[in-house]
Amino acid sequence: MVEVDFKSPQQLANLREQIVVNCLGLGSRRLWQDSKLVPMKGQLILLKPQHELQYLYSGTGYGGYIFPREDCPTSAPVRQI
Repeated sequence: MVEVDFKSPQQLANLREQIVVNCLGLGSRRLWQDSKLVPMKGQLILLKPQHELQYLYSGTGYGGYIFPREDCPTSAPVRQI
């Protein structure tokens, strides 16, 4: 893993890595000059594991999602702008 402090979008374009994890949060607004990026409050819910079920749900818009995990499924159905 390589940690980099980007000062411009060009630095990102010059990376050799095939996978980049964006942890900029609201810093993305400034770096990419994207005034449409707004803060969003959300809720992450850890559900009780139900090993007999197999599911994956991803809603559209602000519909949320449920992703299965071995220890506990995660759900984030609520977002507040």
